[in-house]
Amino acid sequence: MSHYNGCGCGGHTHNSCNSCTSHNEIQQAVNDALAFEKENLEQYQNNAAQSATDAAEEAAKAAESASAAAQSQTNAETAAGTATQAASSVTNTAIVLEETAERLEQAQDLLEEQISALQTKPVYFEVSTPTSSLVLPETETVFNVRSIYVASVRQALGYGFTFDKETRTVTLAKEITADQIAETEEGYILVEVICDVYSSDDPTSFPLILASNAGATNVGTSTGDTVETRLTTLDSQVDPTLRQNLASGEEGMGGDLVAYKSRTVSQRLSDKVTLTDYPGAVEGRDNDSTAAFVAAYATGRFVYVPAGDWSTSVYIPNQTFGEGRVWSSGDGLFPDAGERVITPGISHQRQYLYRATTWGNRERAAGWSLMVNNENGRPSVSGFANDNAMANYVNFDHVGFFVSMRGSRKFFYTTAANTTYTESTITAPEITSGQEVEPGMLISTSHSPRFKGRVMAVDFDTNTITVSKWVAEGNGANGQIPASGVRALINGADKLWAGNFNLFIDANSPAKTACGLEIDIISDGSHGNPVEGYTVSNANNLGNPFNYGFRAIGNWLYSVYADAKQNVGLLHVEPPTSAVRVDNLTSSAWAGSAVLLNTNYRQTTSYLAKIITGGVTHFSIDSRGQRSVQREAYGVISTDATLTGLSPGEISCTNATATTITLTLSSTNCVTGQKFNIRATDGPVVVAGFTLNLIITLSMMVLTILGS
Repeated sequence: MSHYNGCGCGGHTHNSCNSCTSHNEIQQAVNDALAFEKENLEQYQNNAAQSATDAAEEAAKAAESASAAAQSQTNAETAAGTATQAASSVTNTAIVLEETAERLEQAQDLLEEQISALQTKPVYFEVSTPTSSLVLPETETVFNVRSIYVASVRQALGYGFTFDKETRTVTLAKEITADQIAETEEGYILVEVICDVYSSDDPTSFPLILASNAGATNVGTSTGDTVETRLTTLDSQVDPTLRQNLASGEEGMGGDLVAYKSRTVSQRLSDKVTLTDYPGAVEGRDNDSTAAFVAAYATGRFVYVPAGDWSTSVYIPNQTFGEGRVWSSGDGLFPDAGERVITPGISHQRQYLYRATTWGNRERAAGWSLMVNNENGRPSVSGFANDNAMANYVNFDHVGFFVSMRGSRKFFYTTAANTTYTESTITAPEITSGQEVEPGMLISTSHSPRFKGRVMAVDFDTNTITVSKWVAEGNGANGQIPASGVRALINGADKLWAGNFNLFIDANSPAKTACGLEIDIISDGSHGNPVEGYTVSNANNLGNPFNYGFRAIGNWLYSVYADAKQNVGLLHVEPPTSAVRVDNLTSSAWAGSAVLLNTNYRQTTSYLAKIITGGVTHFSIDSRGQRSVQREAYGVISTDATLTGLSPGEISCTNATATTITLTLSSTNCVTGQKFNIRATDGPVVVAGFTLNLIITLSMMVLTILGS
């Protein structure tokens, strides 16, 4: 983009300068502007004298107001003196204004002389790239832009453009676009800016001097001072009192004197309080800031704790937030002087809504992730590390809430031989500053039974930890001392929980029914398989089997409940031992049942048990207690044998015709009502004094075990 000063068109052809017709119009506009400016300057002269008179009257009123304001100060004598000085300064200011008015009359004469220096001059821009801003060159002293012509179309100030005198920038209301430029033969849009300029080369030109930042130093007063000097004197006489009041922390001072919208600054800042606003707040664990905490809590507002370490014996968790670390003792939360948990944000004690979007894998595939004791860990949601590993994943998973829980890494063992105990200490060479021992950590020993203690303090110089007390498992008595020479575990967790939910039903709430955890899966019917409500997985199957996939303890009517819509209440695929196991190993009075069918409809179409193969029922016991066939097992006998309660219920004897065999009955493992079906298929069979012989082919004898 190029610009040209002066009317000369520079050899360019454009409508606005055709035969210099536009130049004549511009000259006429300049003449009009000069006449208008001259008229304004005459009006300025008349207004200046009136302004000086008005200023004197306002100064007198200001003196009265200053005197009245001084009356409201606590120290009346000092305030009155200050007000008198202020009134005197205001009076002096009025004198200065009168003198300034006189100077303005004199300046008017000089301004009239400078009128001849005023010129209206065009500045040309060849706009070849899209823009809405034009910056005037610094070769002329431009004090106004009265109009512009964009492609010969006149634009008025305030409508088609604005002008910033400080930056010398003309901003167009409508940007010159690339399409407009492309439509021209020349390849640019000509913009003509009509400027009011001073063309005087005299650096002492009065208008130029007054417009500079040294203007006040070039206007004198009747006392021989400049306006700059008198204003500085007035500032030194009045401002000290104001500064003193603004710097005061007394009620009615400081922020109470400064407005913020519809309130004062003090009221705005009191929405929440900062610990360091109150006396006694001294950063450092060895410095007691209790007084500041107490004063801050007394406001009833949330207390912000800035970054650093702060010690207090009074700590209210749900009223405290910030980046700081709080160390406390005597607050009733813990017996030690360890670090307290502090939330980084304000606790509103209200509901909290968190929104998230999931995509991809790992932390991006989890709505909310919590990594505990795993500084550099990442959520293992579709946890493949590279694209090749995707081949081993059946599904791309997304989860709402992901938790990864590991045991604390800040634990260590002492060596048994070098570990000594007293009633309140443990000493071992492993207790060093490199172990990050903190008050509140727990200790357990390898004694049997083991001892436990809480860290209260640590002295790394002597490798000693002070504990609250020692207690052996099952014994909470005071004064216990573990035997030395046994190792200890500092800050070691015995059991880990990924989640622990506590739900309370008490007399203080009308809620008397509850659900500890509900998982609702909602489908529009387009789902595939599997869809699982609850999955527990031994993910790597290493070591001994885990104990329970689901465990219910305490007093429950039913450990697992399935309603009538469940197709199968419990499915166990090929259990190594049994699908259902009931242990009755300690109570001889147990009178329960491994399987209970509670029915009001004893019929042939519902069953206590079934055995099927390929959809064919081989054996069943219906809800009436009737078996589909009178056998549970089948056996073949060809020699003498003893039948017990564990023998097959269906027996075929295949001894030769000339051979007689005897079956002896034993009560071992027999139960009341147990039946044996015995068939003699060839030779004689003697059972309980009865003989099944050749005369009766395929004889069958039914023996029933009766109770005593």
